[in-house]
Amino acid sequence: MRRLAPLLASLLLAATGLCEEQETSSAATNIRAYQILASRIGDSLNAAIPESDSLRVLVTVKPDATSWLVLGGVAEALQKRGRTVVVALPAAYEANLGILEMQVAYGNARTEGMFSGKIVDRDVLLSMSARLIDQRSGVVMLTREFREAMRDTIQVSQVPLLEDPNVPVTQGTLPAEGFFSSLAEPLIMIGAVAVAVYLLFTVRS
Repeated sequence: MRRLAPLLASLLLAATGLCEEQETSSAATNIRAYQILASRIGDSLNAAIPESDSLRVLVTVKPDATSWLVLGGVAEALQKRGRTVVVALPAAYEANLGILEMQVAYGNARTEGMFSGKIVDRDVLLSMSARLIDQRSGVVMLTREFREAMRDTIQVSQVPLLEDPNVPVTQGTLPAEGFFSSLAEPLIMIGAVAVAVYLLFTVRS
C-alpha cells in the first residue's frame, strides 16, 4: 500500500497538468473561423480564374454590415495565387459575393475526465452566393452558392474570449449539460476523495 501513495500523487499531478494544458490551449476566435471559411470560398474563385492570369480582381461583399468579417479571408486566398484584390474598377475580374448565412452553434456540452473543465462542440457556418465575371469579355465565369462549415471542440471557459460581444453573428447559445452528466461529476469527485482518504490512512497505519 505504501507504493500506491507516490503512484496516486503522480496520477493526480498528471491529470491536473492535462487539465491546465487543455484550459490554455489556443482556439481560433469565431471571427477568425469565419475568415478561414471565407478563404475556402476564395480558393473556389481562384479555381475559376485561369492559372496564368494574375490580373486585378474587384471583390464586393454584401451586406455591408458583415462584409468585413469575410472580405479579408477571400482576399487572402486570392492574393496567395498572385491576384491583386481591388475595391474599385478597372479590374480584369469582378467577384460579387453575398452573405446568405453566418452562424455559430454550440452543442454536446460535457465534462471529460475528473479534472477536466467542461467542453463543448463548436460549429461555425458560412453560406455565400458568388458571381465571377470576366470584365474584358463580359463572360460569367462562375455563379453558385457556397456553404462552408467547420467543427471543433473548445473549453466552455474559452467561449467569452472567442466571441465578440459587439458582433452578434459571432455569438451562440451554450447548451445545458445533461442531467446524468452533471450528476456524475460530484459523485466521481466524492469517490476520488474517498479513495484518497482510504489510501492515506492505510499508508499511515
